[in-house]
Amino acid sequence: MSVRSTVTLAGVAAIMLILGSRWCRERAVALQTLRVEAKELTLGEVWLQEPIRRTLNVHNTSMDIVRVAAFDGGCVCTAVSPSSMELAAGESKPLEVTIDPLLVADDNASASKWPLAITIKARTGDARTDSSWRLQGKLVSPLAPPVVQPALLKLVRTDPPRTVSLPIRLKPGMVLKRVTSKTDGVSIAFKSVAADRAVLNVRIDPAQMEAGDFAARNLLHIQDTRGNSLPPLPLDVVGSVRASVALEPAVLLAGIRQSADTVLIRSAIGKRFQVLGVGNCEGLTTELLPGDEYAAERSLRIACTRPDEKMEMASLVIDVRSEGSRIDERITLSIQRPGKLLFQTARTGD
Repeated sequence: MSVRSTVTLAGVAAIMLILGSRWCRERAVALQTLRVEAKELTLGEVWLQEPIRRTLNVHNTSMDIVRVAAFDGGCVCTAVSPSSMELAAGESKPLEVTIDPLLVADDNASASKWPLAITIKARTGDARTDSSWRLQGKLVSPLAPPVVQPALLKLVRTDPPRTVSLPIRLKPGMVLKRVTSKTDGVSIAFKSVAADRAVLNVRIDPAQMEAGDFAARNLLHIQDTRGNSLPPLPLDVVGSVRASVALEPAVLLAGIRQSADTVLIRSAIGKRFQVLGVGNCEGLTTELLPGDEYAAERSLRIACTRPDEKMEMASLVIDVRSEGSRIDERITLSIQRPGKLLFQTARTGD
């Protein structure tokens, strides 16, 4: 064989070796993955009112370092820690996963047992090394279906207290021991009507609540047949409370750029109201006087006493009482500079 032929064969062999090495490396990269043992992904049956905490041991089965830029829990019900991770070849690290079953159960409130499936994704920025794992189990409620959901309540702060009755059924062997509420203006009591049935009476006094949306959380304390206490089961009564007197528009004066503007002060319940006091006039004035009485609505002129000064905020407080009301209410106006908009709040007067 000639020297030239020998050199040519050697060159071909070298090229094949290079290509083979590159193919092997690309093949290894293509097989890179992060794995979690199947037993760690099985949750079994869990109470819907009890947070699920699980440690997943993430194992790098590849021959290279894998950097996870972010973990994705798939929904607001899931929190993952740490948020990122770097694993050397063959290394394992723990990933803490916390699931709030109550957020999962929102769409399944009429059931008492339903599948739970949460997918955790590891994003590396490379589709070849991205991984995902699916946690599976069953959520269990101590209540028997159908579970009655409280209606959305729309109240005015001058309304008398309202009581909402909610019938519930317990699963066999479950006993409702007591109920508690942690929201101002809300109290709750229950009456047993059978071994597995009770009626919850939720009393809401809007006069003791701030104006705005509310979610009154009530806790059901339940025991099983052996006397073991289950984690408290939340039952929320949601709605909104409006002030009886409000300003329109709610957004006024984009910053303090003019000396005066006009708004409408209006009764939300269509009744006359009386001005009890006007105070805290830091840069704003109005023609309202204590003792004045007005029909259901009236135009109100708001003037800025220092429009040319570099004033960061101006505010005005108006105390009112609607006809037939048992409470005073307070409207607070605040205007901020520059370009920020007015907002208002209403609450019980001092």
